[in-house]
Amino acid sequence: MVGAIVFAISAAAFSRIPLLPDLGDDLSLTVGEIGLLTTAFGAGRLLMDLPAGRLATTVAPGVAFVVAGAGLAAASALLAASASLGQALAASLLIGSVSALTNTTGMYAFATSGRADARGASMAMFTSALMLGQMAGPALGGALGSLAGWRAAILISGAIGIAVVIVCVAGRAAAERAGAGARSGIGPGGPGV
Repeated sequence: MVGAIVFAISAAAFSRIPLLPDLGDDLSLTVGEIGLLTTAFGAGRLLMDLPAGRLATTVAPGVAFVVAGAGLAAASALLAASASLGQALAASLLIGSVSALTNTTGMYAFATSGRADARGASMAMFTSALMLGQMAGPALGGALGSLAGWRAAILISGAIGIAVVIVCVAGRAAAERAGAGARSGIGPGGPGV
């Protein structure tokens, strides 16, 4: 489940790439200002990397993924409603932060979920989920943008965040009903989220 969430959040985060020219046209941005949107995404990732690393060792992945999913939904709504460069920059920074939280949490969960002698294979699974999401995202954003426009495409991508929240909360509830304990299915090294 961790790999699926890493894939989903990555796809949603990267779906905005082909939408940037239409966003720029709509907000009357220069090419340089559109470039700043990508810089803001990278800055969000950079600013969240260290805190996410600390968080990954103290909370279950499902908790971090709920925060990331909710943050993705909020950031997507902010970006879709953008009327100015500042608003779009804030949304891009938040999307970058959500991406870093997801990536670091997923990496930690994969690295600690198996035997030490299988860690390389585990990390390859993580990077595959991440890269597949980064590959699928632009195709998703381009298709949605062509069908519904950039604002609707961003909102639809944000719905992925809501789906992540629902999956994580439902997974936790199912584990608790099964009497599996607080860490089973949702904790670091657990079989699920």
